[in-house]
Amino acid sequence: MTLPDELLSLFEQRKVIPFIGSGCSKLADAQIPDWKDLTKSFAEEMLDIEFKEDNVSDYLKVIEIFEKRYGREKLCAKLRGLLDTTSLDIFNSEFHIALLELPCSYLYTTNFDDLLEKSFEAINKPYQKIVTLKDIAEINYEKVQILKFHGDLSNPQSIIITESDYHRRFEFRDPMDIRLKADALGKSLLFLGYSFSDPNIRFLWHTLNQIGVGKEGMPPSYIVLIKPNILAIESLRTYGIKVITIDHSKELVEFAQELSQQTFKKSIKKSVDELFLKDIPQRILTPLVFKHLSEYIADDKASVKEKIEKLRQTLDECLVPKKMWDDFTKWIEQIVSQPCDIEIKKNLAISIEWIGNPLFTIPLVKLLFDNSLSIEDKWDIVFPIESMSFPDRDPEIANAIAGLILSELDKRKDDRQFIESDSAEFIFHLLRDFKNCKILANPDTNDKKDIDELFEKYKKANPRINHKLDSLFPSGSEIFKRMYEKLPKHLREK
Repeated sequence: MTLPDELLSLFEQRKVIPFIGSGCSKLADAQIPDWKDLTKSFAEEMLDIEFKEDNVSDYLKVIEIFEKRYGREKLCAKLRGLLDTTSLDIFNSEFHIALLELPCSYLYTTNFDDLLEKSFEAINKPYQKIVTLKDIAEINYEKVQILKFHGDLSNPQSIIITESDYHRRFEFRDPMDIRLKADALGKSLLFLGYSFSDPNIRFLWHTLNQIGVGKEGMPPSYIVLIKPNILAIESLRTYGIKVITIDHSKELVEFAQELSQQTFKKSIKKSVDELFLKDIPQRILTPLVFKHLSEYIADDKASVKEKIEKLRQTLDECLVPKKMWDDFTKWIEQIVSQPCDIEIKKNLAISIEWIGNPLFTIPLVKLLFDNSLSIEDKWDIVFPIESMSFPDRDPEIANAIAGLILSELDKRKDDRQFIESDSAEFIFHLLRDFKNCKILANPDTNDKKDIDELFEKYKKANPRINHKLDSLFPSGSEIFKRMYEKLPKHLREK
């Protein structure tokens, strides 16, 4: 899908405000009612009310009658039941996950459900829900703001859903209207999930006209619509709103994902203060962002510096969900094995240390055998392994690392390969840290019995020269054979 360059440029400048409609909620769960279904449900409870689905003007009247008969508390209670998302796994909503990665400081929604809030909570992304004047006065600008333009079910009096509610808002005195006017000055609005059968859309056009959207000097805004007619397109143009046409609702997901990918490449770099001085909460790595990062690192058009910045910006202190461990480990193995710039590999090691999961240090072991790496490079690699994988912290991981080191030594011994003395010194230095691992401390499988003794023998026999491994590890094959079956399946060599 091709996106307007102008829209991408506005996102890069953080000058776009997403405006989320009910069509986006149905992308998360088809059972969530739209305006028509919502109104029909209220009408069915009042047996004497005739509801004409094709008459949009009746929607608000039906709900108005319901409130007058049963009161606002019961109205909101029914809405909570109809819009319940308790059993919904938000990670199944590709649209919402993509939306979270857009570079926006705030977004608006006319929806009453809590899908946006659940999305932010799912990946530990800080947000603040804005509903009342008090919320506006107590804004925390370090969090993304979710502005509930038509209220929130936690505050029944804030809900804009009946005909009277809309008439009251037409006065344009509500704090939320004033806030929108301030936000829209110099910024573009991006409407997602709206249609011309939505009562909200007519109210929004009135609000936009009051704000001055479309007037000379105001930036263009955008709306994504399914097969709009010429009349709709021309009508929107008078408001300064450009139409992006799609053929079906599922294309809205593709639009959001493409927008997420493009803005990922162009996103504003974090400052040194933001990266190292501020207390940044741990973000959860989503499959979509991981996909974007993988593609970006493999992209020949991006420079090494750009790749490193994006790598650190994305991975430092993030949390990798357990269901992604296998894919993430395989990706690390791929980066380690391919002939990419060593600076990328070093920074990957640093990011892995920031992530703090010892499992991800295992693929780094092979870098210790890379003769093209300098001593300084190898210190950068060995430090994350040492800092996270001591036997007393995670014996299984430490045992796996020690076993992989021995297997690499065995390969070189069997192939009669040389290993530089400096590289060997790093390797044995690391093995000393794991000397209490079962694989190294078991006298039945280790002729040397103690890795310190082996290390001292190596130092005496190898005064900084290349040396074959025949005499260094005569029992490595037996050790590796016994521990191989204990390795996690995805770590075993194919």
